[in-house]
Amino acid sequence: MKRDAFDDVDCPFNYKLELQKAHEALNAKVGKYVSANQTTGYRELAKQFQMSPAALCALAKKYSGKRKLGRRSRGTRVTFDVRHRNAEGKELETAVTVTAHKKTSVKLMRECVARYYKTDDVSVGGGMKTERRAEYRYDELLHS
Repeated sequence: MKRDAFDDVDCPFNYKLELQKAHEALNAKVGKYVSANQTTGYRELAKQFQMSPAALCALAKKYSGKRKLGRRSRGTRVTFDVRHRNAEGKELETAVTVTAHKKTSVKLMRECVARYYKTDDVSVGGGMKTERRAEYRYDELLHS
C-alpha cells in the first residue's frame, strides 16, 4: 500500500474537489465489493465497513450492476366482514382478506368481494368473530 494516497495530486490543490474525488472512489470501491459478495448480508457488511446498513444499501444501489433484492412489498391487505348466503340458502359470515397492489383502492376491493359473494353486506374489518375465513388476491376476484 502506498504511504501517500495522493502522490498524483499537485500542490497547491482544491481541497474540496480532491476530497470529493476520493470520497467517490471509496464509495465505488465499497459498492463493487458489496455486489461481489452477494452471499453476505447487509448488516454483516455494514459492521465490516463500520457504517450504517442504510448507507451501505444506498452505495450498493448506486454502484453495483447487480444489487441484492431488498424487501418486497406484499401490497395492501384489507379484511372485510361479509354476510352472504350459500347455495342452500343458509346465511353465513366470513372474514375475507384481500391482497392487492398498493395503488388499488379499498373501494375497488370491496366491490370485487361483493360481486364474488353476490351480496351488498360487505364491511371493512369490523372484527367480526367468525370461524370462516378466506384469503384472495385482488386479481383472482377481479377475473372470477
